[in-house]
Amino acid sequence: MDAEIPLYLRIGRRKDGRKEQEFAWYLADLKEGRVISNPIVDEDSRIPPWDIAAVFVGSYLYVLGGHRGSDRNPVTDVFFVDTKRPQEGWTKASSMRCPRIRASAITVGGKIYVFGGEGDLGEIFDPTTNSWDQFPQPPFVDCLGFGPDRRVYLDCPVQLDSVKRRILIKFKKLSCFVAYYFEEERWTLLDSIKFNKLSRVAVFVDDVFYFLRHFQLFRYLSAFDLDNGKTLDLVWSADLESDAKVVKCSTYTGWCVMLRLGKGKLCLAFNDVYVCNKWHPLLMLEVGTRPDLKVEVSRVSCKGLQVDLDGRVEITYYLTPQP
Repeated sequence: MDAEIPLYLRIGRRKDGRKEQEFAWYLADLKEGRVISNPIVDEDSRIPPWDIAAVFVGSYLYVLGGHRGSDRNPVTDVFFVDTKRPQEGWTKASSMRCPRIRASAITVGGKIYVFGGEGDLGEIFDPTTNSWDQFPQPPFVDCLGFGPDRRVYLDCPVQLDSVKRRILIKFKKLSCFVAYYFEEERWTLLDSIKFNKLSRVAVFVDDVFYFLRHFQLFRYLSAFDLDNGKTLDLVWSADLESDAKVVKCSTYTGWCVMLRLGKGKLCLAFNDVYVCNKWHPLLMLEVGTRPDLKVEVSRVSCKGLQVDLDGRVEITYYLTPQP
C-alpha cells in the first residue's frame, strides 16, 4: 500500500481591511485537523495569484501560468521553490511556450506534463535542462474545436495511470477520454467510453476512476472502470450512516476537490468562504476494489481543518505530491 501522502494548501489572506490578498503555502496536519501555523513557503510577488497550475517534482513545488486578476490575461511564467529549503525563496524557471490559465499538470519520470490553457493542448518541461518541448500532434486535434479565445479546457484534472504508463485527459470538447502514452509518445482516443459532461472533482486510483455526480444540491460518489467501460457498484459498509453515501453541498459552496492520500484513502476537500471562514470540512473515504469488481467504501469520516490565521482566509488550492 502507498504511504500516506501529505496535503498542502495555498491560502490567501486579507489583513487589516486590505483589498489585496497575501498568498502562502501551508502543510495540513490531518491528525490534528489544523494547518501548521508557519507557512512552508511565502509567495513571491511575481507569481500570479489566480487560476494557476501546481505540481511537485520531488521536494520542489512548481507553479505554472495563471493570471493576476486585473485583466485575466494568462501568463507563461513558471516558478519553483524547494520545500525543504524554503528560506532560499522562489526561482523563475524557463517560461512555457504558451500562456495558460486553469491548466492541469502532472509529474512523470521527473518531467512536468501540463495540459490545457491557450494556444495548444499542452507541453512538457524537463527541470534538468530547464526547457520545454511540444507534444506530438494528436490525430484528433481538429475535434477539439479551439474557441475564439484559443483556449483548451479540461473537464477534470489529468490523471496518471502508472500501470499502463499513460496519462488520462478529458478535454471538454470531447465526449471521451484521451490517453497519452508517455514512453511511446503516442495519443489514443478511448472512444468506447462516453462522458458528455464530467465533474472536475475526480481522481484515478488502482484502475478505478472516482468522480462526483451532481444532482440538484447534492453530489454523489461514483466509480468507473475505464478499461471495461462500465460503472462499478459501490458497496457501503453496513455500519456507515446512509447520509455518508451523499456529499451534501449547499448552493453557497464554491468548489471542492478530490485528492489521493495513499493507503486507499481519498479526500474531498471543500472551500466555503461564505459559510465558514476558519473551519474547512474534509471528507475522508477509504476505498478498495473487491474480487467481484465492486468498490467497497469501508470508512467515511468528516474532519474539520482549522485555519487559525489573521484576516479573511480563503483556500485557493489543494495539492498532494504524487506517490
